[in-house]
Amino acid sequence: MEHAPPPPLCRADALSYSLGAQGATQGLMVSIAVTTQKTCLLPRYPDVQILVGDRRARARRSRLGLGTEEQPIRRITPRQGAWAMLRWENFCGSSGPVSLRITLGGRSVVRRLLGPIRPPVCSSRSRDARLAVSYFVRR
Repeated sequence: MEHAPPPPLCRADALSYSLGAQGATQGLMVSIAVTTQKTCLLPRYPDVQILVGDRRARARRSRLGLGTEEQPIRRITPRQGAWAMLRWENFCGSSGPVSLRITLGGRSVVRRLLGPIRPPVCSSRSRDARLAVSYFVRR
């Protein structure tokens, strides 16, 4: 019995995005929802960088845990998308419009967060900014 080959990797420039953001206890929570026209495979975690103005905001990365009922999803289809969450804290750089650089399948896109979105509060100049990223889950 032959099995169908796995679908190709999802490419950032071939997906549609829906972004949401809101301030959360001096941090910034961001949701990234992705949909596709063709079945493809996502990485377990999105590769995301935050930009303030046109400059990359450096941050120590970690994993953002979701509820135990949420299971990672890799395969998305035209009928089944995925989403991931980010939590960004302690940014002590200059202010400006906030965007995400999302890299998937060797391709990158930049998507600006719309609305009056500001970088999180600088709570300590002696500590690094932090960016926690969840895995992709079913949408």
